[in-house]
Amino acid sequence: MKKVIIYFIGVFFIPLFANAQFWEIGGMLGASNYAGDLSPTPVVLKETHPAIGAFVRANVKKSLSFKGNLYYGVISGTDENSDVPKNRARNLSFRSSILEVGLNAELNLLPFETGSRKYKTAPYIFGGLALFKFDPKAYLDTNPRDDEDGEWVRLQPLGTEGQGTTQFNDRRKYSLTQISIPFGIGLKHNFSGNWNVGLEAGWRKTFTDYLDDVSKTYAERWILEQQGSGLAATLADRTKEYDPSHNPENRSRLEERGNETNKDWYMFAGITLSYTIMPKYCFRF
Repeated sequence: MKKVIIYFIGVFFIPLFANAQFWEIGGMLGASNYAGDLSPTPVVLKETHPAIGAFVRANVKKSLSFKGNLYYGVISGTDENSDVPKNRARNLSFRSSILEVGLNAELNLLPFETGSRKYKTAPYIFGGLALFKFDPKAYLDTNPRDDEDGEWVRLQPLGTEGQGTTQFNDRRKYSLTQISIPFGIGLKHNFSGNWNVGLEAGWRKTFTDYLDDVSKTYAERWILEQQGSGLAATLADRTKEYDPSHNPENRSRLEERGNETNKDWYMFAGITLSYTIMPKYCFRF
């Protein structure tokens, strides 16, 4: 699939970039967030994190642009944010960095052209393809008496839902590099000479349910301990930290840990600032 995406980019996007009339280089400063099994609503404001990025935009027409971007942010979620007793008792949490390389087509809803006195502001919609890397981690408090005595543990290598064990042959460890489909809205404005400022917000539809390392049902504790590790067993079922009466040995593989029918999402939103590289032969009136 990734080879198909690379081929698509090569035969479709690169010729369009080559025919650009104006180029912009710029940066983004904003925020990142996520929606998944550990987010009770599409956006949990307290789980919003700073995000940064850089981009190159090729303005092909007044109504059409293509943008390549490199964005970085952090996403997180926790069952503490849920009002559902069952979810709070599940007591799972995570955080992960997100590094995205994307290519998007932008359709300006009004004509836009840097340096023009007439076409200075335009709302736009965008959509495209992206490749991103993530790495979910959970915080393990190794000394409850000291809040600072803990560590962030990578979850994917542990196989917390039985990935890699003989009892769960259908569960393979998920890839930390995935494809997403970005789409969203924005507003751009030429405020001074070749300088443009903008606002942009976009969701990313992914094809994985493991941004938060939560998807299917529980794996029995003895399986994780024998074929994985004690650490995998500890981080797979954390209900006992919430309810001391809980016995993880009684957990059945039929018990739902996550909802695999709904894939995870992440988003970037922020302010953009860019500089347009004008051709020497171009004049504006």
